[in-house]
Amino acid sequence: MELIRYDKSHMAKLTFLSDKMKMYYTEIKNYILSFTKVKNSTSWEGERFYVGRNTLIRFVCRGKSINLYFALTPSTLDPKYGVVDVSDIKKYAGLPAMLKMKGPRSFNYAKELIDELMEAEEIAYNEEFEESYGLELKSRSLESLLKEGLIKPVYGKKTSTRPVVLEDDEDEDDEEEEEEILDFKPGYKVVGLEKYQVGRCLRTIIDLSLLENNYNDGETVSLDSLKEKNLIDINIMYVKLLASPNFTKKLNIELNEYSKSTCKILDNLYK
Repeated sequence: MELIRYDKSHMAKLTFLSDKMKMYYTEIKNYILSFTKVKNSTSWEGERFYVGRNTLIRFVCRGKSINLYFALTPSTLDPKYGVVDVSDIKKYAGLPAMLKMKGPRSFNYAKELIDELMEAEEIAYNEEFEESYGLELKSRSLESLLKEGLIKPVYGKKTSTRPVVLEDDEDEDDEEEEEEILDFKPGYKVVGLEKYQVGRCLRTIIDLSLLENNYNDGETVSLDSLKEKNLIDINIMYVKLLASPNFTKKLNIELNEYSKSTCKILDNLYK
């Protein structure tokens, strides 16, 4: 049988991340874009964040984790970050500081490195920024990813009798960091707050478009109803709601956290 491997694009690799890693990815992406004039673009191999022609940060998925490459000098950084110097790799010569983001500790380190980089580049934080990016959390089928061209088959020699499989990228270090609850900001109709301040808690992020497409006026949006509609994983215990345009449904929303822009939309809709 002809062995088939699959060349996965950056967007395809994101769909195979755990819900926890998707949440970290979404939070970090929104945080980077909250700085003045920072823009992003996505290629087959990864995602870059830049100002003008100056690339500041690059994301590359590696198995269960995400590598972040910063335009910082590794030798000047605090050793606690565990940054790897990749300056000997030609394509990362301008982004020599690599941080592997795989859990809450490295997530917080990523934000600290972003702050350090933006300060060095004299790029100010945009106080008016509204979170607008939310990564689709539901996994995608191999067929749909192939159909959209997000995965390409690579045919090998007829040296194997193994069935066709979707192979994961190598991740030599997939040990997870100890789980912890990330900082939160109280939002609109926050529920269950005390319960989720302690212990392990699997969190996720959704946006208003998911509610617009799956709920009718007057329905209640809660962890239970999201699970009943198969919109989030059954193990999720904490949901943050992001904004999206053209939201019209009048719902009874009882979730754990809301972005500022979401609160504005709901306040304007329900007043």
